[in-house]
Amino acid sequence: IAENQLNIDSINRLTGRISLKQPQTNPRACVEMSVSGKPLNIIGMRKKFMEISQETGIDISFHVDNIYRKNRKLVVFDMDSTLIQAEVIVELAKLVGAGREVDRITEAAMRGEMDFSQSFRKRVALLKGIRQEQLAKVSEDLPLTDGADLVTKTLKGLGYKLGILSGGFTFVGEYLKEKLGFDYMFA
Repeated sequence: IAENQLNIDSINRLTGRISLKQPQTNPRACVEMSVSGKPLNIIGMRKKFMEISQETGIDISFHVDNIYRKNRKLVVFDMDSTLIQAEVIVELAKLVGAGREVDRITEAAMRGEMDFSQSFRKRVALLKGIRQEQLAKVSEDLPLTDGADLVTKTLKGLGYKLGILSGGFTFVGEYLKEKLGFDYMFA
């Protein structure tokens, strides 16, 4: 920030305070920093933020502070490997003994050997025979990404509407919507 001759006007903690007396199982925090001035090299600054983010494992979001930013009150999340630490289709495939085949098809799609919809149809076809109660169990057993519950509670407390947009399965999206208090879910 200093390299770009910007001044820090304020630093606000958006999450609640972390107790110094009790050990924390997930000591995550969200901080908003307001700066003033015009960056000398905005591209270089964004690149540096990306490097810092990758080195430290923290997320950095840079926004121009204007009327359009202040009025935003919707945050949307992806589901697989974002809110949850898994790919639902892989977990379902494991139930029917098709985990390796689903992985093989996914890898072929990632290499560009087939398009997404073709690979998705092939992977879903391998899930034949899954029972309704197994779907509910998979939803309940999916591991949340560390901090997902904290960030959603914090955003809700700040008045944001939350949504899930996913190319995944509706039953898992609905489960997460209810569990985490989301307002919208489209899968």
